[in-house]
Amino acid sequence: MVLEGEVDVRVDALEFIHLGPGEFIGEIGILTDSPRMATVVALDRCRLLSIPHSFVQNGSQGCQLRLKDALLKMLAARFVGSAEVAD
Repeated sequence: MVLEGEVDVRVDALEFIHLGPGEFIGEIGILTDSPRMATVVALDRCRLLSIPHSFVQNGSQGCQLRLKDALLKMLAARFVGSAEVAD
């Protein structure tokens, strides 16, 4: 999670999305248990919060469901936002 600063998420060296404080990176890996699909580049000095995969996996089922629900809602909002920009 980005606490301070801004980052670009890049796929195949192309900017995919620009993120700032309060936004998550690495959510696809949490949701799909897959390796990373993108590279994140800090645009300035950043503070990040890292949530270990084991923390998510070892949490209660209720905690895991709430986290995944929050990540899916965030991804949906990000998708809707990117679709509005494309119009």
